[in-house]
Amino acid sequence: MFPTTLVLLLFILPQGPFAEACPTSCNCFRIYKVFCSDEKMVDVPKEIKPKFTEIVFVETSIRTLKTGSFRNNTGLTKIIFLNNNIVSLEPGTFIGLSDLTELEITGNPLLSTLNAGIFDDLTHLNKLIIAHNAIQNLSKELFNNTEDLEVLKLQGNKIDNISNGTFDQLKHLNTLSLGLNQITMLPEGLFSNLNNLKILYLNENRISSLPPGVFNNLTELTDLALEGNLIEHLPPGIFSHLTHLQKLRLQDNSIMDLPTSVFSSLLNLAFLNLDNNKLDTLPNDLFHSTPNLFKLSLKWNRLKTLPEGIFSGLFKVKTIVLSHNQITSLPKRTFMELMTLTKLHLENNSLARMDRELFENLTNLEFINLSDNQLQMLPEGIFDSNYKLVLVPLYNNPWNCDCQLTYIMQWLHEITDLTQNSQMRCESPTHLKGKPILLLGTEKLECSLPENAADISFSLRRVQVTNRFLNSPNLSNTSSISCTYSSLDGATFLSCNIPTCRSVKVRFLAQDESETQGLKYSSANDLILNSDCAVTSVNITINLT
Repeated sequence: MFPTTLVLLLFILPQGPFAEACPTSCNCFRIYKVFCSDEKMVDVPKEIKPKFTEIVFVETSIRTLKTGSFRNNTGLTKIIFLNNNIVSLEPGTFIGLSDLTELEITGNPLLSTLNAGIFDDLTHLNKLIIAHNAIQNLSKELFNNTEDLEVLKLQGNKIDNISNGTFDQLKHLNTLSLGLNQITMLPEGLFSNLNNLKILYLNENRISSLPPGVFNNLTELTDLALEGNLIEHLPPGIFSHLTHLQKLRLQDNSIMDLPTSVFSSLLNLAFLNLDNNKLDTLPNDLFHSTPNLFKLSLKWNRLKTLPEGIFSGLFKVKTIVLSHNQITSLPKRTFMELMTLTKLHLENNSLARMDRELFENLTNLEFINLSDNQLQMLPEGIFDSNYKLVLVPLYNNPWNCDCQLTYIMQWLHEITDLTQNSQMRCESPTHLKGKPILLLGTEKLECSLPENAADISFSLRRVQVTNRFLNSPNLSNTSSISCTYSSLDGATFLSCNIPTCRSVKVRFLAQDESETQGLKYSSANDLILNSDCAVTSVNITINLT
């Protein structure tokens, strides 16, 4: 059953009823409205006075709308039936109702047929809703005399086939809803005369393919719903004439690929939903002709990566949803130029590494969801240009709690809301496994020389030691200094033993490219060591470039 429209009741009841000549089981109102609701009512009451203009029937036992049911009420402008037991409409049910502008018959699970000509007397009908019934077929002549119709809603029936020409007389139609039916195919010329149509809902049907020109004449269309069908492929020019389209819903289909030019004419598109399809790749230029896109959603697909710069040209986009894919990596320029982006969803992927520049210059970004990935660390500075960023869910990742996590840990403590990451836990090293990261002190985040690192002796002439105290030992003889460095997986671990007295400044100089493998240390500051006279051990981790 279709739920009773309480809004309708609230609209009527405050006006106050009056008892003058009102049928039993009905309430009549001074604004010339009648509201009838009684399970004992089996026919439309004959006592309704001609002065009434609107009548509503809710949850009665009326099974048949008989010929001439409203012959005494030719001034009616609105008739609504909600959740009744109507089985059939006899020919001539609406005879004489030429002033009727709105008719709704909704929530009758046994109403399966609409006879040709049933609406022929409704020459000024503007809005027709025949929804959530059991209508199976639409006669080609059903709407021949309803040329003024602007809104036609037929959702929630059992319509499986619609013939070409069914809507040819509806040249003023701006809204057509055919969702929640059993339509399997659309004839190519079905909508050819609907030049003023703005809203078309074809959602939740069984459509598996779209004829290339089926939407060609819908040049005024702004909202197209195709979600919940069985579509596998989109013809390259399927949307080429929809230059005013603003909303396009394609989620919950079986789309496996997208032609490069499929959205190339949608200059006004603001909302695009491609969720829950079978997409594993996207063309590089897919969104280059949709500059007004405001929200893009691609979750629950099979994407493994994205072309670099795929989103360039989206100058107004606020939200991008890429969650629940299989993304393992993203090129560092994936999100370049998205200066208006405020929300980015990357949760439930397989991201293991992220480039430091991935989110660079996204100055309006407020929210990034990176939860439920395979991240062990994030590069230092990854969020440094995201000045408005306040929410970054990071939980359910296998975090390696060593010194490389210090940046993100400190950054999290600086933002306003930590509740999102209260369940963020260490996966390694072993002695910290399962520990809540936000409760750890930075002193717990240690880095040690890997056991399988290859030790290489370090040339002493690349260490410059400056004695800052006259009474300190003479350290000009560097033969007493021993240094080694080890390299593993792109990181260098430098260890030096240096005799010092109280204060020593150590500076590491860049080596020539021809010497030992790529060690470069580009610190802007000297390293100052303070101690009594002794051998001081210095351990530094350096990234290779």
